[in-house]
Amino acid sequence: MAVTPDQPNRDPDAIARLLVSRLDGGDISIPVSGSSMKGLIESGAVVTITRSSAPRRGEVWAFTGDNGQVLVHRIRHIGQDTVTCRGVGNRVDDSPVSWSRLIGRVISSTTTGADHSFGTLDRIGGDLVFRLRGLARSIGLRRR
Repeated sequence: MAVTPDQPNRDPDAIARLLVSRLDGGDISIPVSGSSMKGLIESGAVVTITRSSAPRRGEVWAFTGDNGQVLVHRIRHIGQDTVTCRGVGNRVDDSPVSWSRLIGRVISSTTTGADHSFGTLDRIGGDLVFRLRGLARSIGLRRR
């Protein structure tokens, strides 16, 4: 899921810093579009982002991509200097992003007439789904 800035090729670190500073005033809500999170977050939904100290595997986070686009995906791997994310509908992980590009944790998504909150059970379930898909691929039950 993505929110595209008005001007292309904007500094992704600066955009992340700006949005993180907006979280000082409380949660922020932004509209998203795209199909990478289909089934969990629909295109056209509005997601609510909150400040969080550190990501946990399986959580849904907003971060900036290389071109300054704001992306919303699940956290897959947490490294010393980077995190790796993936949209639930994607087959491969995103390129690792630096911690400086993390904006905040997505706590809910709202579409016409439907709200979805992302809590502990969602985080654990999301992580489990990724692990089971990987296992199924490794034993040949699912295409790559």
